[in-house]
Amino acid sequence: MSKMRFRTILEHIDQGLIMTDANDCVRVYNQRVLQMLNVPENLLRGGAAFANVRNCQAARGEFAHLPQPLRRWLEEGDSDSMIEDYERSRPDGTVLHVRTVPIPEGGLVRTFTDVTQRNAAEAALRDSERRFRLLAENSNDIFILGDLDLRRLYVSPAVRTVLGYEPEELVGSVQLEHVHPDEQNMFTELWTKAQGEREGRFVASMRYQHKAGHHVWLEASVRVVREPSDDRAIGYVAALRDISERRRAEEQIRYLALHDALTGLPNRALFWDRLDQAVAQGHRTHGFVAMLACDLDRFKAVNDSLGHPAGDALLRLVADRMTAVLRPYDTLARLGGDEFAVLLTHLDLPSNATHLAEQLIAAVSQPVTLEGRTVEVGISIGLTLALKRDVSTDEIFKRADIALYEAKAAGGNMCREFEANVGVRIALRSQLALDMGEAIRRGEFRLFYQPVVDATTGVVLSFEALMRWRHPVHGEISPGIFIPLAEETGLIVLLGSWALQEACRVAVDWPDPIRVAVNVSVVQLRRGGLEAAVLLALATSGLSPTRLKLEVTESVLVHDADSVLASLHALRARGVRIALDDFGTGYSSLGYLRIFPFDEIKLDRTFVNDIARADSAAIVRAVVGIGERLGMGIVAEGVETAEQLSLVRREGCAQIQGFLISQPLPAHEAALYLAASPILCDGPG
Repeated sequence: MSKMRFRTILEHIDQGLIMTDANDCVRVYNQRVLQMLNVPENLLRGGAAFANVRNCQAARGEFAHLPQPLRRWLEEGDSDSMIEDYERSRPDGTVLHVRTVPIPEGGLVRTFTDVTQRNAAEAALRDSERRFRLLAENSNDIFILGDLDLRRLYVSPAVRTVLGYEPEELVGSVQLEHVHPDEQNMFTELWTKAQGEREGRFVASMRYQHKAGHHVWLEASVRVVREPSDDRAIGYVAALRDISERRRAEEQIRYLALHDALTGLPNRALFWDRLDQAVAQGHRTHGFVAMLACDLDRFKAVNDSLGHPAGDALLRLVADRMTAVLRPYDTLARLGGDEFAVLLTHLDLPSNATHLAEQLIAAVSQPVTLEGRTVEVGISIGLTLALKRDVSTDEIFKRADIALYEAKAAGGNMCREFEANVGVRIALRSQLALDMGEAIRRGEFRLFYQPVVDATTGVVLSFEALMRWRHPVHGEISPGIFIPLAEETGLIVLLGSWALQEACRVAVDWPDPIRVAVNVSVVQLRRGGLEAAVLLALATSGLSPTRLKLEVTESVLVHDADSVLASLHALRARGVRIALDDFGTGYSSLGYLRIFPFDEIKLDRTFVNDIARADSAAIVRAVVGIGERLGMGIVAEGVETAEQLSLVRREGCAQIQGFLISQPLPAHEAALYLAASPILCDGPG
């Protein structure tokens, strides 16, 4: 090789190089070594002694921090102390890997390699691995690394606690081997989809087999791992979290959401669902479906004289007696208080429904011994048949209630079947419907205001506006009568708009923090125009949107849920608060808490009535916990006694409403009540 070519190669290599002869004089070096050692070139040029280089570096203190054997070799150059391979750090932070190789004719070749970046990368990798191992080995979650065939390559120690296996037992096994058969297809589909996506990640809840044989619910977060250089998928990383307790809590809440805590019977939500299905099935098969609306007679007298525990015992006994009469495939539900409902299907004849109703009356009417006293209660039943395809579930409920009212009015402890042509009743309802439109124009409707206060301090937070109608002939008409009539005729839209304007007009004179709540009907939302009505009421009165609260029941969300939710979202975006009223008695409470961010939950009065029981208190506590996690305020409705107040406080309800605080008040009395009560200057929650 020519001298020129040798020099070219020498100057283009990335390593520094120095060759010394047998007398330790420099014979060959390159420019790279000058940069690495930061020494003047004259120390290497013209066969200079390598000792000059050592002395220069030693004088700068470059060797002072090194171990003694290496320092002696670098400072003295004694061949007896030669160290052929070592790394050292220079003052500027550069790390040099130095190799010293003897040559046969005498002398040494020293090569210098800058390993600063490599060492830093290796240190970072070691630190990353240390931190990952520290996390993996001290976490309650199971961490898994695996290949694209879902074969496990690493399993963290948490698997011992969660699934009972030693990590080594699962290394080499396939992920699907321990997934419950019912979830394997889901896992495979999600994994296949994740592999085709850029981010490649999914989270799913599934059951994994424990070493003892049972299955454990885990939340699996799985992500595809890709090669940084070419983005090629090379495996996966998974984190498995034990959610067994959460699943059990969800199942309990789901059960409590669909069943009455006192009797264990289906509640209104589950009954409504079964009635809906039964009516649809009856329409398809042309079978007979009947609903019985039931209300106990003289229950209040027993409850008041013997106390709530005796009343609860009586309700459980009545539930048992009714269940014993009914067939296994009938549905008995407790709707709240002393109200029950029965769904009868697979009826050969319509008269079979009447026969079963008579058996229920006979069974419930038997004397009962409570706390050493013999008491008698009866049961009134309203019966209706779903015979026509155009009869909705709402209408069936309504007809059963009308028939129940007639049974009560006739003296109770009897069954009345709904009759469409009962002249007096129909005429009265029709006349009231006709009168209602004129009553709105004449100003016969009024709003009363019931305060909602802080459960601890008694500070007034808001008022709920409640509608009242004084008919010039029939006197005070119950809202339970005229509200359904207004909804049937569509007048609820006009009546609701008036209520919004009147409530806002009155509330604007209250101190700034105090809100006013107005109830919204399903008809108002279904027909549209609610947002415009709200904006008009706010603009006309000058009330801030943040001081208006709209209360909707779960039934509102059942109908045209998408459009209804869109309208509620639009109003909430303008600052209007949205509250879920009568929570726990409707259709699917927990589901609607997931799909709409309510500002407030109003716990139905039936839970407050029964809060002295441990099971009802548990429901209240669970709802309060859910509300807190979702950032929703909790209002306990129907607080009527000091005992109930104490118990709702104990279970964490922040706000209360009920006769114990105040009955609904006319506007001027509400203003006086407010003037005499403390208010929260920073505004209600």
